[in-house]
Amino acid sequence: MWWSSLPLVALAVASTYGDLNRVDRQRLGFAEKRYAQNPTRVAGDKPRRRKRKAVVDAGDETVCNLKSRAGAKKTGPRFGNLEWRGGAPSAEGLECKAEPGPGSAAPRACCRATEKTVELLSDQWRRHFTRVARRAAESEKTSLEDAARAWRCFPSVVVIGAQKSGSTALAGHLMHHPSVDFSRVKELHYFDKNESQCLGALPYLLQYPPMRAAAITAEATPFYVADLHSCGRIRSQLGPRTTLVTLVREPVARAYSEYQMKHRRVEGQDAFAGALAEHAAAVLRCVLLVGPRNATRGLRACSPDALTEEPKFPQFSVSVSVQLKKRLAQTQGADGLLGWVRDCFWAEKRSGGDGEPFPADLARRVFFDGTDKFGPERPLVASDVKFDAGECFSDGTRERIGDLDGIMRAEIKYLADCARTNYPRWPAPFPPTGAEAAAYITKCVQIRTGISNQYVYRSLYAAQLHRCVGSGVSRDQLLVLDSDDLRHEPQDVLDVLADHAGIPQHAFDAALLKDADALQASLKEKFPSFENSGWRLESSYTQPMPEKLRSDLARFFGPHNELLYAFAGRRFNWPDR
Repeated sequence: MWWSSLPLVALAVASTYGDLNRVDRQRLGFAEKRYAQNPTRVAGDKPRRRKRKAVVDAGDETVCNLKSRAGAKKTGPRFGNLEWRGGAPSAEGLECKAEPGPGSAAPRACCRATEKTVELLSDQWRRHFTRVARRAAESEKTSLEDAARAWRCFPSVVVIGAQKSGSTALAGHLMHHPSVDFSRVKELHYFDKNESQCLGALPYLLQYPPMRAAAITAEATPFYVADLHSCGRIRSQLGPRTTLVTLVREPVARAYSEYQMKHRRVEGQDAFAGALAEHAAAVLRCVLLVGPRNATRGLRACSPDALTEEPKFPQFSVSVSVQLKKRLAQTQGADGLLGWVRDCFWAEKRSGGDGEPFPADLARRVFFDGTDKFGPERPLVASDVKFDAGECFSDGTRERIGDLDGIMRAEIKYLADCARTNYPRWPAPFPPTGAEAAAYITKCVQIRTGISNQYVYRSLYAAQLHRCVGSGVSRDQLLVLDSDDLRHEPQDVLDVLADHAGIPQHAFDAALLKDADALQASLKEKFPSFENSGWRLESSYTQPMPEKLRSDLARFFGPHNELLYAFAGRRFNWPDR
């Protein structure tokens, strides 16, 4: 009788996690993980007084209203971005200076939070401050305040593209360069997100280690080159001498590799869906204990390790909370929770056969009556509860991907039709010049992130690079590298990059350059959660791309490849058909 093990006396008078005092939380199991890490907090401690969360006006121009991927609302203080004026960097809320880089590298923008900013974040925006500074404080074994006060430098090298063209391998090599400090997260997505621009430069700056005189900083987000605004933002904020690196790969192979990566990512979520089905009773128990307004915290605190250790679990827990709050906004009181129970859970009889509707009044009885009976004769046990998380919380449980041939052909047709409709003077549905290619994709492509059907678009390198130049980036800033060269002659490619960025050349460990397993291990140590996205340094495909589709894609990419060769000033060894 799984409900009988719960101390329901506390729940009889408390309907939310926030209403439970410290001792009750520990007795219910919510504090075990948190308190195990801090022996000074034990049962019986006097609860600390919490500051009441300030109510934020939606129209307040000093506040950024944000949303997580799962739809959870967040807020943060609005600050300005980095600017260069008269050769000197400046940013609202930061103290900045131009520092010389190692070798002949361009001057770097190095900044730290002012005392006024630290005081504001500590007193009024503590939750936001913890969210953006925690990783820096933990890795440097210091407080949030001291982490914000440390001098750090904005990147001098940014790998802006292209996805599945070797940006991660390049980052792995740069991590071992003595004159390069890499960001703590492989893909920061700072310049392609409006919410990041709203919050200003400090959260981005805290992604880098403290300043070293002998090193520049670098980051790699291969979506930047495909994004509409990133290049212009990088140019205006990081200055005209930042090196922007684009790795390019034979476009058909790149598109297929991206599809396979996303296919692995989706397949990897089957284990999480299975774990949710197995622990349906635990999910229901956690939510009923804390109530819908605290579902995220409750799920994270009392769910079994088999769930919490899954990469998808954080997004799922937030998704549950967000959707339950939507129900509460539409209904009255506990009716929102009861509706969720009716829609998502059902019960099965012990001796096989058909299922039966889950008792709609169970949540009400547990909350207000303290009883736990399933029907008049027998108790409800964990094995009775079934849960279809994929139907109830599809956004937080599993992503979806379509058929390879259908997706690619639909995208080719759309791009060709858009060209014929908007540019009828073109002799073919392909742009004849680089500038027209940039205008073409800007007009015809609505750029999306995540699991999207834009495999063909992200292989249109020339159009993206010309748009980047059109946004203010100088041609001298851009360095175009071939992913095949990086694979076969990595030392030569790294020397070219070092010369372009003005940093000293470095003789890399030959074993690391040639041994994919060693490079993979170093990347996993630096970015432990990166493989959860489906990425692999060396990966095998479930099946080869159909030859007819490969030929049609190569024919479509042919004119765009010619534009790229002209832009890069060299031809790559790519098949034309």
